[in-house]
Amino acid sequence: MFSPEDMQGYGLVGVFASAFLGGSIIPFSSELVVIAAIAGGLPPMPVFLLACLGNSLAVFLNYGMGYWAQKGVSGKYKMPENAISQLKKYGWPALLLSWVPIIGDPLTVGAGFLNMQFIRFCLVALPLRWARYGFLILVG
Repeated sequence: MFSPEDMQGYGLVGVFASAFLGGSIIPFSSELVVIAAIAGGLPPMPVFLLACLGNSLAVFLNYGMGYWAQKGVSGKYKMPENAISQLKKYGWPALLLSWVPIIGDPLTVGAGFLNMQFIRFCLVALPLRWARYGFLILVG
């Protein structure tokens, strides 16, 4: 998808954008971009910080979309029913899977829909995502 040479053109803005897309409900793998950025010679700390920032902002957006959908702002959106049922069944511990690609992003929308306490949501969901990027940078 992205080669290390491609990252020279996209740079840190590309890292941020890919992390944002990867953290949103749009199916996108920011992990490959982070690995390509490091392999392409971008400095690890800015890559880490911008990936974390982009992904965190997307998670906030996901939470907000769920929250506003629950408030009835728009009936056009279909809520991730499986994520909501898992969050109802397991509560906060279900958010421990929010860093996992594909299943994690609907959980963050569901948390907003269920109006989970935002500070607690952030304390559970964000560090796991940051740790994922840290791990990728360390081993990549």
